[in-house]
Amino acid sequence: MNYGLPYMGSKNLIAKTIIDALPCASTFVDLFAGGCAITHAAMLSNKYGGFIANDLSDTPQLFLDAVAGKFENERRWISREDFFVLKDSDPYVRTVWSFGNNGKDYMYSREVEPWKRALHYARVLGDLSPMREFGIDTDGSRADIRAHHDEYKLKYTRWYGENVSLQSLQSLQSLESLERLQSLERLQSLQSLQSLEITRLDYRDVKIPAGSLVYADPPYRGTKSYVCGGFNHDAFYEWCLEQPFDIYISEYSMPYDFHEVLAIQHRSRLSANANNAVVERLYCNHPRQRFGQLDFLGQLFAEAV
Repeated sequence: MNYGLPYMGSKNLIAKTIIDALPCASTFVDLFAGGCAITHAAMLSNKYGGFIANDLSDTPQLFLDAVAGKFENERRWISREDFFVLKDSDPYVRTVWSFGNNGKDYMYSREVEPWKRALHYARVLGDLSPMREFGIDTDGSRADIRAHHDEYKLKYTRWYGENVSLQSLQSLQSLESLERLQSLERLQSLQSLQSLEITRLDYRDVKIPAGSLVYADPPYRGTKSYVCGGFNHDAFYEWCLEQPFDIYISEYSMPYDFHEVLAIQHRSRLSANANNAVVERLYCNHPRQRFGQLDFLGQLFAEAV
């Protein structure tokens, strides 16, 4: 099961684990929603009655558009030139067609782009003419491409040199991201979709309804920030400790004032080269002894709805 959009720093792999560890509540508030993986998992959990996905970017709106079926017929090939013209105004282009979904760099190198275009035209648009321009006679299917991989490799090393790997030439990451985006349409039939509110506010300006569960996944301290202008972690910590309601925060580590709730070991995918084992932790701004009471109240709410 994939949760949310393809997004740099996505919690897709651990979204369900995090939601399973959180108490029920009347409203689920995602302060730094990003690609909405956690919001998506929360919507499928039946633990919450309403949802607020907040982020300074327009990516949560892309998520809402996806689950509403807006990209059902999306088939465009986006060239390097198209990407840099459209990325600032089109969240679909910025997210799906960027390298590692970082929103800044085009997905493919200049050397590989012509082949990716030919493969996209064959697999997505059913147009084999760009493939045949490469001298390749194929029906465009994945199986056929695999069957001819030795022939292709010979051609590629002649065209591009030995440094271009067959795997990088065969993989069509844009199609994989698009298919993941389209798979989110399964939420169209869920009543919870009508309870999703999208906001683009500073986290301090989000209105928290009474009885909410607040989750925060800010840019991790000590890692490459994917938030324009950086992020003031100390100010965020101070704000959290001042709030009367519980805030659950994902991070690698937090100051001693915060209380660890959960530790999850998995593989980091913050960049194309980062596949190292990490331990992500879930913290709360209030002591653990309050959790039991919150779980009890949350269960009462869940039973009532």
